[in-house]
Amino acid sequence: MVNQTTSNAKNKKRQSAWGHLFTKLNKNLRDPAKTVTMPCVFFTAVLLFGGMGIWFPFFTYKGEVVSFNLTMANAIATYFLAILATVFAELSFGLFEKLVHIKETIEGGSKPSTEVSVWAFTFVIGSLLLIAGTISLVTKSEYLALVLAIPGMIISLILWWIVNADNTKYREGLLDVPYDSEIAVADAIDGQGVSNGPNAI
Repeated sequence: MVNQTTSNAKNKKRQSAWGHLFTKLNKNLRDPAKTVTMPCVFFTAVLLFGGMGIWFPFFTYKGEVVSFNLTMANAIATYFLAILATVFAELSFGLFEKLVHIKETIEGGSKPSTEVSVWAFTFVIGSLLLIAGTISLVTKSEYLALVLAIPGMIISLILWWIVNADNTKYREGLLDVPYDSEIAVADAIDGQGVSNGPNAI
């Protein structure tokens, strides 16, 4: 029984880099949805205002159907390429900060950050999206342009969500900690003064 438990523990420790990567991606997909700020920023800044280049021609264009499809495909491709640029910028800055301390992390025996794996994964997907976006912009085929542009936009938005999941700018902060009367009274009894929450000073 002890040997089996030890074996299971070793198997968990031997989780591959791919396992850590997919665990991280799954976590980054789900966790931001539990907040209020992240979905609001995503909807307003990224989809609504960031996508004005798509919404405007979609509702105002008056012309041939073929020309309309190509116009929309070009607008969508331009949009998701811009999103992709912000994804790489955000991920690169975050990766640089992690790499500054990665030597200490490894020497301390801790599990290395999965940021490198996320960056590599995003780089591969982003490179494919860049090729798809370029083809969508230069092709004269409305079908090919839309087939490449629409999935490219969806995947780029998913990448934006994943990369910004750990961005503290889009998370609720200390000001959102609710007032807890029991903690406040306990702090007052301990001579710390009345606080407005567990992290209040």
